[in-house]
Amino acid sequence: HAVTVTHSLFLLIHTTLETKQWLSPLEVLAALLAAIGHDVGHDGVNNAYHVQSSSNLAMEYNDTSVLENYHARTTFALLNQTRLLAPLSKADHAHVRELVIACILGTDMALHSATLAQLQKLNDEGGFVQLSKDPVQRKFAIKVLLHSADLYNPWKPFDVARTWAVYIVDEFKHQVELEKQAGMDQTIPQPMLGTTDKEL
Repeated sequence: HAVTVTHSLFLLIHTTLETKQWLSPLEVLAALLAAIGHDVGHDGVNNAYHVQSSSNLAMEYNDTSVLENYHARTTFALLNQTRLLAPLSKADHAHVRELVIACILGTDMALHSATLAQLQKLNDEGGFVQLSKDPVQRKFAIKVLLHSADLYNPWKPFDVARTWAVYIVDEFKHQVELEKQAGMDQTIPQPMLGTTDKEL
């Protein structure tokens, strides 16, 4: 999944919003690092499961973007361990870190509706017209690109989309079983559980 999302983001960066005119090499680096790390250490259950089960992660992150905070933390633990960003200046390192964290947190599906609303507002106001000058708008655009790459299935060839859809449904079904065993409420909506692999 990390490889597919990173590849999808790479394609979006080179084909969307004339990115060469507003995206710096440092920001490309941050975006791709966020894509690689956006699900690192994922344990196969969602935020709702963590919150409902009062998991250690839910406690650590106060029930807020639980997994995304964990993925961001783990990404930087690995980056620090490997010293991959050591050659960067202090200011550039801080910029990369800010963008990576913002992008990973932006993959939380709980923020999807708010992201769409912000996109609609931007569109109503003329779209992304200040990307080269406005760092806030630029950060939002990069977050949207990663979020779009993370939801890549609909724009992949059907055989690729089907394969990943089966994996996702299997993961959801496994979570439902865990919830049943623990006497928890089901957090996955029934329509997202599909039917059978043959019918996907």
